[in-house]
Amino acid sequence: MIKNLSILESLPNEILFDLYGYFDAHELYKSFYNLNSRFNYLLKSLSNLSIHFRSLNTHLFYHPMIFFSQIRTLSIYSQENINFHQFPNLRSLIIWSPTDEQIFQINKESFPSIEYLCVSFSIAKPSICSLYQKIFSDGFPSLKSCYLCGCESPKNSIQWSQSPNLQYLHTTSNNSSILNSSPNLYSLTLDLLILDDLLINFKPHFNLKRLELIINSIIWLHDENNFEILFSSLPNIERLSFHKTFSIINSIDILFNYNWLSNMITSLEDLSNEVFLEVFDYVKIHDLSYGFLNLNKRLNQLIRSLKNLSLIIKKENTYESIAFSQQMIRIVVVTLANIELNPFSNLRSLTLNMANENHLKQIRSDVLPDLVYLSIPISFDFQLTKQLASEIFSNCFTSLRYTDLRIVNMPDFLSWSQCSSLRSIHLFSPNINIIPLILQTCTQLTYFGIRITNEHRLKIFSLPNISNHPLKEFIFIQPRNSTFIFDIESIFPLIPNLKRLDLQLYTTSFIDLIELISKSFHNLICFNCYIMEYRNKDEIIDIYKIRNIHSSYFNIQYILREHDSCLYTTHQNLIRLENLPNELLIDIFKYLDIRRLYRSFYNLNDRINNLLESLNQLYLVIWSLKDDHYDDLFASRVHTLIVHFNVSYNLSRYNNVRHLVLFHSKHDQISQVMINGSHLETMSLISPRCFYTTFGFHEMIFSNKFPYLKSCHLTNVYSPSFQLRQLSWSQSPFLRSLHISSHDSLIHVAILNACPNLHSLHLSLFQLDHTPFDVKPHKNLKKMKFILNNLIWPLDNTIFETFFYSMPYLERLIIQRSATIPEMLSDLLQFDWLSKVITQHLSYLKQFVFYLHFINSNKMDQSEFNKVICQIQTNFVNNFHNYRHYRLKISKI
Repeated sequence: MIKNLSILESLPNEILFDLYGYFDAHELYKSFYNLNSRFNYLLKSLSNLSIHFRSLNTHLFYHPMIFFSQIRTLSIYSQENINFHQFPNLRSLIIWSPTDEQIFQINKESFPSIEYLCVSFSIAKPSICSLYQKIFSDGFPSLKSCYLCGCESPKNSIQWSQSPNLQYLHTTSNNSSILNSSPNLYSLTLDLLILDDLLINFKPHFNLKRLELIINSIIWLHDENNFEILFSSLPNIERLSFHKTFSIINSIDILFNYNWLSNMITSLEDLSNEVFLEVFDYVKIHDLSYGFLNLNKRLNQLIRSLKNLSLIIKKENTYESIAFSQQMIRIVVVTLANIELNPFSNLRSLTLNMANENHLKQIRSDVLPDLVYLSIPISFDFQLTKQLASEIFSNCFTSLRYTDLRIVNMPDFLSWSQCSSLRSIHLFSPNINIIPLILQTCTQLTYFGIRITNEHRLKIFSLPNISNHPLKEFIFIQPRNSTFIFDIESIFPLIPNLKRLDLQLYTTSFIDLIELISKSFHNLICFNCYIMEYRNKDEIIDIYKIRNIHSSYFNIQYILREHDSCLYTTHQNLIRLENLPNELLIDIFKYLDIRRLYRSFYNLNDRINNLLESLNQLYLVIWSLKDDHYDDLFASRVHTLIVHFNVSYNLSRYNNVRHLVLFHSKHDQISQVMINGSHLETMSLISPRCFYTTFGFHEMIFSNKFPYLKSCHLTNVYSPSFQLRQLSWSQSPFLRSLHISSHDSLIHVAILNACPNLHSLHLSLFQLDHTPFDVKPHKNLKKMKFILNNLIWPLDNTIFETFFYSMPYLERLIIQRSATIPEMLSDLLQFDWLSKVITQHLSYLKQFVFYLHFINSNKMDQSEFNKVICQIQTNFVNNFHNYRHYRLKISKI
């Protein structure tokens, strides 16, 4: 008995209530009602149910009346008559393209407690006018939020009494009585084609705080008075959102020429100095110079008052770098071009990412007297760098605290004068003997990081006599390709106050080294290492003993390497693969091809083998049979199998495959599926190379020979008989998703007839003919992408009428078309984008996207092409101006 798999009935009521929240009321009662008395009790106790009504035949009206009072949200997408009195406790009503009978039922008697109302209509017929009268004359006392969308609205001359409880409104009407009738309106969305003079009757509204104004016309109105009238009527607006469709050939700058905008928005000069200074913090020096400098005296004074400016120089000195030179404290140079540092006398930080002779010669104490930070990651002049280092370590830069130098060699006379200002040094050096020299020179140094690039022995006999040096952090890095043993232990007595130590080096005895460290540094609080030890192979490593030597050693780990070496490290990202947890290893394995995975990891150890055996739903791509040696170990766990070209394979070997993809397959490969593929759930046959076998294979798919098949991707599909197209295949009721490409112009007839429960169809044709009128409409097809791979678009719209007549319940539609310009320009400008066909035959459509792909667009001038695009987009908007989720997307090559 498997105890960790709970049956549904064993779940507590609280979890069941949460699950029920994801169900439509129809689905809920169809699935759970009358299963048992407990479920019935739970269903009866539910409130706040929602239901999406599409048809009387398929929804809740066969269930008892007990649950109608539990419905709080009702969405209607049907023009069938419904008795609204059945829902006395409704709070939210959404209705699309309602009939007059439905609209007249929307009243206080049917919905006494309604709080949200959404009505989308096409024209302002008398029933709509009556609905407006109810809404804006307090016909729904509980109504707080309302969405009214239609291409026409009641005339402005109508007067209503007030609706004091309405707070949120989205409307496509510019009727001034709306605001006048909603004194407590808080948020308003005006979705208009144009803003015309009907708004002039607006009275001042003092409670409206949020306004979203959407103007859908591409043509901009030259009369600005309407905006002034609107905004002057709304003096207390706190949030304003404005959406405007513009022609792509018009500059957005025209917006700033309108007086209404300047009257509504505070001018730049009215901002306080504090706001200006805050804004300037986010502005680049270049933009500050060209955008604000010399506009007026006040701005000049503000800009000149700025301090602590930073500049990145990518080329020679520019105007803005000279103009603000006295205000610069930080410069980063990322160019080899000559620059002039003399103007930047107040510089505090300088980074030369690519230092050349010109740059290095200017780093002098008389040019940069206040320099605090200096970084030279790369230098192209060895001699000048050496000279600069001599000046730095001889206290020529008295303010310098931090330095990062690329290469520093030993000085010619093996000494520098003292430098008491430096606190932090990071450098590269070929000679380890520079460490005691720097410690002797920099008496106040607290941070010292060094990477040794060459192999020199430390001259122990010449070590300086240093006592109580204040150094707190020391980093020593040896190149990993070097196996030289540095005598780093001899430096420890020079730095007794160390608190943080990071060592990356080779040693002969790690245990001796860390014991010496623990004795030398009594204040040590942090120890990091990447230390390779040449060990005695008989020596036993006790990692717990090592960690107990000092509290800062708690995270030391070790990895045994070849040639009797051992790596000790505290770097978590350098631990070996075996130390990773099982969960992380399994995640890594998912990104590897299963054959490569077994070749790389199988039989490394028992743990890895157990992990490999635990993997399921594997993904296998077969390119050849040369590397199938491990296939028998995992074949039963392969869930997805992809076979390329004419590779021979045995499908029965992979008996649990559910998803099969065949590319460029021949008779033998397809026959395997026909014989052993009855258990497949998804299948793809891409560009097969044998016509007659493929023909029979398609016959099996669409005649339910694969009873578990739910999704299929097929290319080059033909139905067997053009004369008896609808009788050529029997039905395949479980197919839900199809991706089809075909040269058969009426293949969709056979597909729709053979797949009664098809939900999604991706159809790519090279030609489309008239669909026979006797084809039955498909009731379950909801999503479709249609591609016509022919530049010549059918001129006869009845072809599309008969085509979409066979799929009237589509909710999402994508159409893709290619065209050449200027050859097809006149046709495109006259094209109605199938608007009449869609509005007439696809009444359930919620989303429509038309992809227009231009070929050879480079034949046209860019400006002309932009004008064409604008005209085409305008044409599309005009054909679908009342549909917000209809889109035209244009691409070109």
